[in-house]
Formats: sequence, structure tokens, C-alpha cells
Amino acid sequence: MEYVPLKIGLPRALLYARCRVLWRAFFQELGIETVTSPATDRAIQERGTALAIDEACLSLKIYLGHVAALVGKCDFILVPRVSNYGRHRSMCTRFESTPDLVRNVFRGSDQRFLSYEIDEEMGGRSEEDAFLELGQSLGRPPKAVKRAYRLAKKAEAGHHRERAQKQEQLLKVGTQMRTINQQNEVLLKQALEMVEFDLTLLRSMRQAPETANYNKNAYNTGELLGSSGFDAKQ
Repeated sequence: MEYVPLKIGLPRALLYARCRVLWRAFFQELGIETVTSPATDRAIQERGTALAIDEACLSLKIYLGHVAALVGKCDFILVPRVSNYGRHRSMCTRFESTPDLVRNVFRGSDQRFLSYEIDEEMGGRSEEDAFLELGQSLGRPPKAVKRAYRLAKKAEAGHHRERAQKQEQLLKVGTQMRTINQQNEVLLKQALEMVEFDLTLLRSMRQAPETANYNKNAYNTGELLGSSGFDAKQ
């Protein structure tokens, strides 16, 4: 079955770092192209700041800048509404109001927005329910949407495992570096102690008392101890 080609815009901010693998895999399995806004820079920040109220947090201002960068470049821009992922897993209120805010800010444009809602604690709407509804709203059959979500979650799990392995490797390298630094610290301390010993020895040689060395005329030569050796005539 052929579908009308669609392109979904993904703002590179807020939930993007957490959900990008899930989003991309889900839409890809449904045959939908995705486009991501460019990396955050001064232009995006300034554009978002101009669109937001003064009291808005910096992350929200940057998000609006990313949305603005996608306007007119895709069929829909994804702006999810996430209240919580269950008990004691609540999100900041801005994640609940973002869809309403974005639609209001860009109400003068012809851009269409796409959203899904997750509220497991109060509304009983799980992530899976939200994605199934999202896929069907794009004209995909339930069976295909379920399969896409299952494969997307598998891709996400693989991504999390890979990140965990990399973090574990970094921790091991950090532990090794800490051990090496501690060993170097000990060696450096020993080296400094040896230098201090040599300096002390040198100072003691220079400050040694005069010896009772006499010449043939019975005059003291005035030599320092250790400067000319031991004289058997003393």
C-alpha cells in the first residue's frame, strides 16, 4: 500500500536528546521522512528569545528557535505533550504546555504541528498508547503502527545499551587514570625527597667546620672537612 509522502520536523531541543532514536526509528518504519533542526547556535537562541516572553526559561527559548528553524521545511513539526511517565516520574510543566505554546506562537504561519500525549499517572495514557494513536493519525494501519513502535523501542533499547557500555568503559579508563596519577604522585614525592636530600648534603658540605690540618710550619691550613680528605699528621 502506498502512502502520501510525509516529512516530520524534529526540533533539536528539550526531549530530543532523550527520544531522538525512538522518534526516528518509529517514523522510518512507517515510511515517513524526518528532518532535524540544525545545532543550537546564536541565531537560533536569539530567534527563540524574540519569540518567547521574558519570564520563559532559556531551554524553552532555544526550543522555540529550533521550531522556527523548521517552519516551512516539513509537513508537520513534532511537539509532544508529556506530563509524566508514571508515579514519581513527573515532568516539568513546560513539557505539558509546549504544544499549546508553540501553536499560539506560530499561529500566523501555515505550519502544521503533530503531537502525542503521555500521562500514565492521571490519564492512563502510556507511551505505547500515545504512539499507536500518533501513527494512526498519520493514516497508517494499527498493525503497521504496532510493529513500528515495537521496532523503535528495540532500537532505543540498543542505543541505551551502547551508551551504558561506553559509560562503563569511560569509568574503567577513569579508574585506571586515577591509579596512574596516584602512582605518579608517589614517584614525584620520592623524587622531590631525593632532591631535598642532595641539597641538604651539599649545604652541609659547604658549611662543614675547619679541620686541624697543619703544614710543615705548624700553621693551620684552614681547609674544610671533606674538601681535601683526611690528613694523617693531625
